[in-house]
Amino acid sequence: MLGLLLLLSVSLSGEVVLSNVVHDRCRATIGSDNDMLQFHMNIDYLLCEFFMCSATGKSCDQFDPSLAARGPPPFGCRRGNFDPLYRQAIEDFGFIIIGHLRATARALRGRVIPRPLLNISREAIARSFVNGAFRCPLTPPFDPYAAPDQHAIVAQFITYTASLLLNGAIPRIRDRDHLSLVGKLLGMRAGQNAVFRGRLYRRSNATVVPYEITLAEFTKKTAELVNRQAKCGVKDEGVIVPRSLGAENRTEINILAADVNSLMYTRTPQEVLRIVYGSGNESVPGGFFPKGANGRIAERFRRSRND
Repeated sequence: MLGLLLLLSVSLSGEVVLSNVVHDRCRATIGSDNDMLQFHMNIDYLLCEFFMCSATGKSCDQFDPSLAARGPPPFGCRRGNFDPLYRQAIEDFGFIIIGHLRATARALRGRVIPRPLLNISREAIARSFVNGAFRCPLTPPFDPYAAPDQHAIVAQFITYTASLLLNGAIPRIRDRDHLSLVGKLLGMRAGQNAVFRGRLYRRSNATVVPYEITLAEFTKKTAELVNRQAKCGVKDEGVIVPRSLGAENRTEINILAADVNSLMYTRTPQEVLRIVYGSGNESVPGGFFPKGANGRIAERFRRSRND
């Protein structure tokens, strides 16, 4: 058995609900608009806390306590050692996502998920993601809050994963207003990702202190890790790539990652869970989500572990 497929069934009220059968691990998860929007809120909660904590040392709760919907505070909130320009940009991104969470909550009309328990500690990020990328612990341990370069490495792959999730949801959103919201969220998330990739490309030959590893190599290794975890082919790419992966096979520059036709990739919810859990398994929480993501899609995958 390759896993769990969430197929459609329709209730008497017309709402799409989820049912269980076996599925191909890369096939899109199908659910209602609300299910998809709830699932994406998990990633926006993660981004909001990662940005606001690293920029200000404060949780998103300090700026709008209602958004967490009584979910637990994040673990590992820490103010980053950033220059003023980078700090201002990250704070701006955090405030942007507060607005996105509010807009999504409004669209869900009372079906908002509580914020899941998030672990954004430097220890968890080093253990679950960076050490896995290099297949060994770095010495000293990687710290995303130590400097802008380290922070941008992590922020890049989270915003990119969020962008691909939204892009993959577009064909499955039925309500016009919900589709408009997803399109607007995608534009903003892809824009944020481009800021991080642009920075990483401009500094691609810079060595990340205190390691003798360039930013280009960091983006290559983290992309390879994400692809291994997601188990659905090459969709994440470093900022410098072989010509075989460059646009029209004519360039090694890869500021915007894209497919063979330079179109944006997509990711399914199960791919995203394999990545953000750091486990490579959509049924096994960990990484940023030690107790798992919230909402019907994530909960159904967790329950499938015991089926």
